[in-house]
Amino acid sequence: MTEEREPSRFGQKVTISTAEEKAEAFAPPGLPPIPALRMDRLYRRLENANRALGRLEGVTSIRPDTPLFL
Repeated sequence: MTEEREPSRFGQKVTISTAEEKAEAFAPPGLPPIPALRMDRLYRRLENANRALGRLEGVTSIRPDTPLFL
């Protein structure tokens, strides 16, 4: 038996019962999300992070003692 309450875009807390013992659980929303995620705002940040990781990899490849650097 499941009792639903407080629906939201991010999911909801539900009360479940098994063998007459009650507990609370989190039920995430279904997919795809409504409204849809806007990925276009994340592409620039992802590109900058990827570039920074590339620079870090380049620096660690020329260091004689990588674990000491990290």
